[in-house]
Formats: sequence, structure tokens, C-alpha cells
Amino acid sequence: MAERSTEPQVLETVAGGLSPEQAIALVNLINKLAAEAVRQAVHRVARPLSSNKGYTPEVGALTRLIAAKSGDTLEGVMLKALTLYSLARDAVEQGDRLAILNPDDEIVRNIVGFETPDLAGEALAK
Repeated sequence: MAERSTEPQVLETVAGGLSPEQAIALVNLINKLAAEAVRQAVHRVARPLSSNKGYTPEVGALTRLIAAKSGDTLEGVMLKALTLYSLARDAVEQGDRLAILNPDDEIVRNIVGFETPDLAGEALAK
């Protein structure tokens, strides 16, 4: 089984035959390429929510945060959020309450704010 290379070993292998100036130029090139790759990745993620399709910057930021935490896509987060919202509204309209339960089925938190559009906005602001 081949031994796994460490970063210093890889750098030594790649840059071992280079002069100090060439090694510095290589590192600068790698940094430039990495920065550009990060810039493009951020742009790809931010573009769908920055094109003013009804999203505020706060909604876009929260969606990106949830996607990053969950490993989901932006579209997946939005679809799940809208599905949960729809289910919550339907439940409240039928007279049911929303709550988070622990494994013993005890209410940990009541979910409020789906009764009227005004209350939903107030609940999100808190």
C-alpha cells in the first residue's frame, strides 16, 4: 500500500528542482489560481440570490448559511422551507398547533407565527 504524501513532501517533489525565484513564482501562481477559484465559487453560489428575484440580502444570507450548515443546495433549502411553511399554515388552519418535541414526545418549543401574515413577520423578527 502506497504511503500517503504530506503537503511538504508534495511541495518538495514539485518544487524541488526549482530555483528560489521559480519556487516563489509557483507559489504566487498557485495563490492566484486558488483565489480565482474561490471567487468563482462564491459568485456561483451568490448569483442565484443576488439577481433580485424577490429575495432580500437577509434572505439570501440566511439561505446560504443554512445550505452551508446542512450541505444542501440553495434550491433544496428554499424548497424545504416553503414546504414546511405550507404544511404549517395548513395545520394551523385546521386548528392544530405546531411544536418541536423531544424523543419522549414532550413539547420543547411551541412554534408560533403562522396564525396571520402579521404574526409570522413578528415571529421572524424576534
